[in-house]
Amino acid sequence: AQQKLNPGCCSALFTNQHDRIDKAFNLFKESAQLYTLDKQYEQAANSYIKCAEIAQANNNEEDPIEFWEEAMHCYKKINNIDKYAQTANKCIHMCKQQSKFKRAGDFELAKAELYETQVTQEYHKEAIASYDKGIECYLLDKDVAHNKVMEAKIRKADLMCMNGVNGDVNAIAEVKTI
Repeated sequence: AQQKLNPGCCSALFTNQHDRIDKAFNLFKESAQLYTLDKQYEQAANSYIKCAEIAQANNNEEDPIEFWEEAMHCYKKINNIDKYAQTANKCIHMCKQQSKFKRAGDFELAKAELYETQVTQEYHKEAIASYDKGIECYLLDKDVAHNKVMEAKIRKADLMCMNGVNGDVNAIAEVKTI
C-alpha cells in the first residue's frame, strides 16, 4: 500500500496519481480489516490511521473521522490509553471543524470513561476535564437532548466526589441546578 502512495519514478510516469491513491487507500482499508480480524490491533490502528490521513488529504468520499474512530477502538482493545486519547482528539477536532458538536461531545465522554477506568489520580483529572469539554460540546449543539448534558455532569460530579477533588460541592450544585 505504501508503494502505491510513493511509487518509483517509472511507475509514477505510467500511472494516474488519483488511481494510485485510491488503490493505496483500498489496500490500507483491507489490511486494517484483516489485522482487526486477526486481533493485531496495533497494526490495524496504524492502517486505519493511514486510511484517515489519505481520506483527509485527498478529500476522499469516505469520512476520515470513521477511520480515526476505528483506530481508537483498536487502541482501547490493547489498553493504549495515550494513543486512544490522541486519536480521540483528532476525531474531536475534526467534528468541531464540521460543527458536529454532539459527536465531539460523545468522543469526549468516551475518552473520559476510559480515563475513569484507570486507577491514577492523573487520569481521573483528565476524565474530569474531558467531561467538562464534552458538556461544552453538547451545549453548543441545540439538538442534543438535555439528558446527555445531565448525564455528563452527574458522572463528573461523582468522579470529583470519589477523588476528593476541590470543587466537588460546586459540581454537585451545578447538577442540582439543571
